[in-house]
Amino acid sequence: MPNPELVTYIRQHLKTFGEAAIREQLLADGIAQEEVDLAFAAIIKPRKGPYVKGKLAIFAVCAGVILIAVAVFIGLEKPPSPEEIAAQAAASRPPTSAPADDSGVFKGHYGYMLKLPTGYQAAGGFDDPMKTHEVAHLYPSGTSPTHFIHEGLYGQLGILRIEAAPRRRPQGMVGIETLKAIALSRLKLERATYTSRVIFVNGLPAFIVSTTQPFAQVKAYLVGQKVYYIVTAGEDNDLFNNILQTFVEAAPHDTPGR
Repeated sequence: MPNPELVTYIRQHLKTFGEAAIREQLLADGIAQEEVDLAFAAIIKPRKGPYVKGKLAIFAVCAGVILIAVAVFIGLEKPPSPEEIAAQAAASRPPTSAPADDSGVFKGHYGYMLKLPTGYQAAGGFDDPMKTHEVAHLYPSGTSPTHFIHEGLYGQLGILRIEAAPRRRPQGMVGIETLKAIALSRLKLERATYTSRVIFVNGLPAFIVSTTQPFAQVKAYLVGQKVYYIVTAGEDNDLFNNILQTFVEAAPHDTPGR
């Protein structure tokens, strides 16, 4: 029997990320090949085999030849050339589906994934010696990495930054209230002018803070199962919100990077 939770997860995100990307992520995070295959088999119907395809093609060709013979017999039309018969047979074959493309999927170290906008790239790593604080940047192809440190340019250049770190700390688990306190403390220190709203991102509790002073900026604070995330962009626009809508935890963990 397939794992019902795994089946539900695949069903929810198959259209967004494609079969190849989800398989790779689940296998990389230690889920058994057999369990993954069972879950996909419960969702995706098997394709017709080559024998069935061959029978369909032969049937189509035979039907075409019979129709041609009848037309010739009653004088309705001339028989088509061999090239026309071949073209008719090719058109009658069932189409084959193209393989899933996961080239536009960014996979973070802590088991999360998101869909990159068209024309975007992503680069990430850890910025601390213990390799716990993951930082990734999403940016239009051709953007110089030197712009990543200038948050005031994010809106103009279409850059986004994602930070991820384990929730478990010596003081306890980091939750949504802790993140709110951190964000409000920073805003107060900067004497910022801002608005905020509470949302859910694919089931993850989150809130968004949009700042107009000292400069335009938007940050989304998300609380995952084992990791919390901060997504920074230049403004609260379609680019920012569309990326958030594709943000999912595929196989969450809090193991530091190596």
